[in-house]
Amino acid sequence: MDILDLWPRLRRDWRGPVAALAGAVLVLVFAAPGLGFLLAVLLAGALAMGRDPVRAAPDSPAAVLAPVDGRVTAVERAAPPASMGFGEDARLCVTVARGPLDSAALRQPADGSVRRAGEFGCIISNEGQADVGLLLAPAQWSMLTRLRTGRVGAAGDSLGAMGPLGQVKVYLEPGVEIAVRRGQTVIAGETALTR
Repeated sequence: MDILDLWPRLRRDWRGPVAALAGAVLVLVFAAPGLGFLLAVLLAGALAMGRDPVRAAPDSPAAVLAPVDGRVTAVERAAPPASMGFGEDARLCVTVARGPLDSAALRQPADGSVRRAGEFGCIISNEGQADVGLLLAPAQWSMLTRLRTGRVGAAGDSLGAMGPLGQVKVYLEPGVEIAVRRGQTVIAGETALTR
């Protein structure tokens, strides 16, 4: 059993750990009010970030979905880093940045198998459909991830969790039509980035 097998159980049955932490915070509120307040704020933030709500993927099987909750900060043509092995040509790239209270859940953006995984993120490939490259910000590469070469999944499946305030770049094959704009809020596993 690894941490990823334990993580969903903690998300489903959160009452015990939360009750224990809330009790500790209450004790500290009375013993050391300043520290108690700080711990209460941190606990609230951890609960907000650690949630993994059920998501309903759209009916469009060819759509590429948002991999994380957040806001689209860029829609541009950019060359992926050479370390991805995704080619040297500029591709459409959608950057999604997580806010401090967005869910930390990382979702698979398209049906298919992880063709290549590494310190950069992964490339997801599906016969008959365009490949999708995910680039995680270096500080966001988390141990809570299932980005392993050969892993097969559907769009919207959980790939693990990210650290706080991260961003994900989604590199797309040429010829796709972008369905989001800069500044738009997206929901992981639900919002289609492409048509």
